[in-house]
Amino acid sequence: MTVLLSWAYTSNIKADDTVAQIVNALLGLSGMLVILPWVIVLSPLIWTDEYQYGTLKQLFLHTSSRSRLYVAKIAAMILLIITGVVNIFIVSLLVNLLMAPKNIQWGDMTDVIYSIGAIVLQCCLYASLASLIGVWTRSSAIAVGSSLVLYFLQMIFGGSLLSTSWTHILFIHHDDLSVYWSTSQYKSELVGLPISLAIDITYILFFFAIGLWLFVKERGAD
Repeated sequence: MTVLLSWAYTSNIKADDTVAQIVNALLGLSGMLVILPWVIVLSPLIWTDEYQYGTLKQLFLHTSSRSRLYVAKIAAMILLIITGVVNIFIVSLLVNLLMAPKNIQWGDMTDVIYSIGAIVLQCCLYASLASLIGVWTRSSAIAVGSSLVLYFLQMIFGGSLLSTSWTHILFIHHDDLSVYWSTSQYKSELVGLPISLAIDITYILFFFAIGLWLFVKERGAD
């Protein structure tokens, strides 16, 4: 999918486009259409498959702490997200270098680095939400469906909510940090990068903390 997006984009390069601009655009498209849906689908499966196949009790026999098991799974999930985003960046860069004109300028790669961090954070945000729903319901269908619906609703209606003051406390208002360094018609209505970053991290920690509490509490009754 990423290769197809890269090929389609590089086949319509303008004279003033740079490598940084193209890779940044491909990262945005891949994050929206590939990485985030993949993360939302995969994250709850880490938990619900254990419930479905009854393998969780076997894991408990090899660890002294259920919270440690939970943290290990979260760490593996975050590592998988980082690996996926970096792989998308590498593929986008390689396809761009192979297909773009040889005289194309590199441009400033700072925004690309920022975009990689923003995608990782956004993936962690939705992964923490999907994991929480998965641990709570023990159903991958409910977790994936709920998270995907919320994600696509944010994509469709998120812009119309920015002008509403009470939505500034919702994570869907702050999940895409790339609007702070990309051209956006909503820049004047944003609260600032540090505040958005703090809100995202707070929600991630909150979702993971509630998931940990449910995981330990529910399994503690077994």
